[in-house]
Amino acid sequence: MNPSASRLLVAVIALAVAIPSARAAAPASGKVGDWKVVDAIAWRDDSGTHIVVSDKPFDRTAIAGDLKMDSSDVISHQMDPLQAQTYEVRLDDEGTVDGTSLSMPGGSSFSFTSDMEDGLKLTKNDASHVAGSFKYGIADIRFDVPVVSGAVARPGQPLPADGGEPGKAFNAQIAAIAKGDFDALVKLSPPEHRESIMADAKKDGGKMEMMAAQAFTPSKATITGGSIDGDKAWLDFDGVQMGEAMKGLAIVERKDGEWYVRNIETRQAK
Repeated sequence: MNPSASRLLVAVIALAVAIPSARAAAPASGKVGDWKVVDAIAWRDDSGTHIVVSDKPFDRTAIAGDLKMDSSDVISHQMDPLQAQTYEVRLDDEGTVDGTSLSMPGGSSFSFTSDMEDGLKLTKNDASHVAGSFKYGIADIRFDVPVVSGAVARPGQPLPADGGEPGKAFNAQIAAIAKGDFDALVKLSPPEHRESIMADAKKDGGKMEMMAAQAFTPSKATITGGSIDGDKAWLDFDGVQMGEAMKGLAIVERKDGEWYVRNIETRQAK
C-alpha cells in the first residue's frame, strides 16, 4: 500500500471510531418546507433525544472537536460558509415528541410544542440508535441515525505535551493579542483573512480590532492536551480571560505548510 493510501485508511478508521457512522443509505431523507433533507445527527442529554436533519451534510470531524455533540454543533453548522437549514425533533424519555424547532441561516428559528404525537412513527429507539419518520406541518422526514451520548472521541493522534507546531501557532497568537501587537496579529492570521482585517483597520490603525480580539481571547493560556488529524488540530487549554479562570479549545489548521488559529472557544472553569 502506498503512503497516501495508508494515511487515507488511517483517517477513515479514526473518524469511524470518533462518531458512529451511519449505514450505507443516507441517514435521513424527506423534505422540510421547500428544502430537501440530506443528512441527520442525533444525541441524547438530560432534556431528551435530539434528532436534527439538515439540507447540508454535517461535518462530523468538526463536531468531534469539543468532545461532545450538542446544540452548539447545530449552530456552527448553520453559519458561514454552509448557511445550512436545520429541523429538530426532540423526544422525551417515553419516546414521544416534546417539541420541534426550525432554524434558518442567520440565526432565525421557530419552535413548536403543540400535540404532534400522531406524526411520529418510531421503528427503533434504544441507547445507540433511533429510526423512524415524522410528518407534521411542513416536515415530512425519515431518519435512521446513531445516537451519541456522553463524550465523543476526536479523530487523529495525540499531540505532544506542548502542542507541537499547532501549539506554537496558538501561543504566538495569544502573545500577540496580549501585547496589542496588531502587525504581528495580521501576520499570524490566515492569508485569506488578512486583506479584510487590514481594510477594517484603516480608520483607527487596528485599535478596534485589537480591542475586540483582547476581549474574546485569553490573556494567558497553558496547553493541556490535544490531537492532530492531517492538516487540522485541536488544542485544549487552561487560561485566564477578563481576570477569570477558564478552559478552552483552539482549532488550528495548516495551509501551505503554516499553522493558523481558526477559532478559539472558552468557558468558565468549574
